[in-house]
Amino acid sequence: QQRVHPEHVEHAVGAVALLPAELRDRQLAEFILQVATTRIVEFSAHCLACACWSAATLGSDCAPAAALLEAAGAHSEAKAHNLAVSDVPVLAWALAVARPPQAKKVLSAILDVAKLPKSDTPEAWVTAWAAENFGLDASLRFGMPPTNVP
Repeated sequence: QQRVHPEHVEHAVGAVALLPAELRDRQLAEFILQVATTRIVEFSAHCLACACWSAATLGSDCAPAAALLEAAGAHSEAKAHNLAVSDVPVLAWALAVARPPQAKKVLSAILDVAKLPKSDTPEAWVTAWAAENFGLDASLRFGMPPTNVP
């Protein structure tokens, strides 16, 4: 029996998150989220960041999404060094918005070992905002935030 590639599982989670709630089949969505949660250890760092974004987008009122976010967040800390620069703000945003229990540890690992966005970019601002939300000093990595953002 062939298994679905982990990246395709993450794509299914993303599709669930992008569907408007009124078009989403609740049982199918919950099944996809539960499968993703059980297979989270197989996800790449990129897939973990995307799964966290999708779970955060679905909100805490969706128990399978909250479980996925917690599982993905727990594995993200160990894979922070494998995150691409473009994954960093995606994961940081998800952690700051949904606030899973391990968010501060994951954000700290991101600041310590991940490839970070260049200063004075929207990606850096999102990452710094997320870190500062948990009391982490992002100014050491990104400088002071802009004071006149349009």
